[in-house]
Amino acid sequence: MAKNKIPILPLIGGSIGGIIAITTIIIGIVDGSMDVSISDFTPFIFMVFLMFSFMTVYFTLMKLKGKLIINLVKTNFETGEDIQGTITLIPRKKINVNKLTVKLIGEKKAYEEVHYVNFTTNKGGRKETTPLDKTKQGASYWDEFYNNTIQIDIPNRINNGQKINFPFKIKVPNKAELATKKISKNILENIVNIPQKSDETGELKWKLEANLDSKGIDFLVFKGVDITILDKE
Repeated sequence: MAKNKIPILPLIGGSIGGIIAITTIIIGIVDGSMDVSISDFTPFIFMVFLMFSFMTVYFTLMKLKGKLIINLVKTNFETGEDIQGTITLIPRKKINVNKLTVKLIGEKKAYEEVHYVNFTTNKGGRKETTPLDKTKQGASYWDEFYNNTIQIDIPNRINNGQKINFPFKIKVPNKAELATKKISKNILENIVNIPQKSDETGELKWKLEANLDSKGIDFLVFKGVDITILDKE
């Protein structure tokens, strides 16, 4: 395994979480549920900006190194089927490879909770925060509840211009398998036999992630898939 790898997935998650938090803060300030000013969060906003800038540089360097593509014959699947396709690697320079993985990821829609608070100043001039027993629904985000990872055989070294296709197959989970995950019974019953689109319009969404772990910059790509969980084993 390569040493000193850049933790890109936590950075992506942190950046997205930071953007959600900033959105929730702005909404709270605008509607008056948070008695603070935007300047109180300047250090936090600056940190999110740095993380977002790093991600931009990271993906630019990844494109200079080469290209990773997820190819599927179709994008609509249901319980009992295998998602089959190929991962195409088009290197622009020699690549030393550690491993290539493909993940099927399921995510459910969740919402931040905004807590109403009062800010008061005591005689000493120090601010004190008094939480109230009121909350409201804040910005939405996607929370992972399913993850199935497979590893694909790949040479340890790939030369510049050596375009290679790697076939893969990963199974669609059934209703019983999802019932063991962190997804409510109510949501599960409501989505059975209904196609869950990858366009973020429903309660669930599915995607494939291909990750080429290599020396230096890794390759990381995603592709949405539509999955229907049937009411059968």
